[in-house]
Amino acid sequence: MIVRPFIYSDGIPTMRDSDIKLLFQKMVRDKTDSMVFYDGSIKTDEQFLRFVKSPEILLYAVYENEDPIACGWLNNFEHNTAYAHFCIFSEAWDRSVEVGKLLIETAMKSTGIDMAIGKIPKFNGMALEFVQKCGAKILGELPYGCVVSGKSHPATIVYYTR
Repeated sequence: MIVRPFIYSDGIPTMRDSDIKLLFQKMVRDKTDSMVFYDGSIKTDEQFLRFVKSPEILLYAVYENEDPIACGWLNNFEHNTAYAHFCIFSEAWDRSVEVGKLLIETAMKSTGIDMAIGKIPKFNGMALEFVQKCGAKILGELPYGCVVSGKSHPATIVYYTR
């Protein structure tokens, strides 16, 4: 497995637009897109492409034999912290913890951040269990921490440290 960031090196991107769109298409295929983007902000591969190309987002993809098996990104950078988001695709669900750990460790090391923060809807117990297996610790709960379909829900705040 190899983790590749989406960056520009001497003006040349490390991923084609079609490669980035494929990441979202795999979320749709696996029916995880609505949980990853629970706020409904991203609904198409074109919206995902514009989102991850914004300067505030640092996208990573995990590849195995040139096939993406996971992706994640960091955003909301502040001092030595950032918010982390990731999604494992169905072809790697049997080793999701290994892939998740690799993704978060690589993202943190490559950026030099000390802490990555996550905000997970409390009702998504599977995601909460998964991130803890990947090394996240639970900080607490925000009673109205996320919005789904226009309605506020509790969110659990988790964090990873170096």
